[in-house]
Amino acid sequence: MRLRKMFSLHPGSWRSRFCGCLLMTATAFTAAQSYGPPSPLWTMPMAPFRITDNIYYVGSRDLASYLIVTPAGDILITSNLVTSPPQILESIRKLGIKPTDVKVLLISHGHFDHDAGSAELLKATGARYMVMDGDVPTVESGGAKDFAYPDDHYPAAKVSRVLRPMAAGCFVEPRIGRYPSL
Repeated sequence: MRLRKMFSLHPGSWRSRFCGCLLMTATAFTAAQSYGPPSPLWTMPMAPFRITDNIYYVGSRDLASYLIVTPAGDILITSNLVTSPPQILESIRKLGIKPTDVKVLLISHGHFDHDAGSAELLKATGARYMVMDGDVPTVESGGAKDFAYPDDHYPAAKVSRVLRPMAAGCFVEPRIGRYPSL
């Protein structure tokens, strides 16, 4: 009987106030968050370079972006921050490649530091935007539907082709390289 009385919660009791404060604190830690300002290294330019054969690094000092050059058209992977497109486009030009040679833009996943520059890069290149099915709501809402950082908004970008996973981590699309339907 004494235990029941000890753990009972009556409105206005210290126990109910304590539990209410505990609940509000827990809710605050699980609420939507914003990443905050990016690291200065994320926006620091870096000279583009060849990684191997037809793969080039065109990102910043600490945010990767890759260009895969193919006869059927080039593929740009990851658009980075909303401020990144000018740096990425300049890196592509420094390699002697025209931005309009980029035919496909892919992202690794839908967070502001990987896809926020997509709208501007799509406008500059005319590329098709291919995104995994789970990331489509995030990129088409400009980050508003990002479960991790819903407060970090950026220009929305329309997805041209939705990619779906297959078994063993392979993807149905896109066909890269010798396939003319790139």
